[in-house]
Amino acid sequence: MVMHHTEAAPSHDAEGCAEPFPIRPAAGSDAQAAVATATAHRDALSAQLMVSGALLFRDFELRTMEEFGRLVDAF
Repeated sequence: MVMHHTEAAPSHDAEGCAEPFPIRPAAGSDAQAAVATATAHRDALSAQLMVSGALLFRDFELRTMEEFGRLVDAF
């Protein structure tokens, strides 16, 4: 899998609000691999989005707005 999450369950801030669910790429993955994985795991990511309220994509090698747009469109 190209992406992995860094927590098993959503965390909450001091007021009890859910915090964004962090997702980081596996080492050596590129933008094309991130898009392919997001597409393949769309249902799981959508389910996590419903639990957490937000997904936080960190450290992805997205160098252009076009690459970012492809990742967003994968959902």
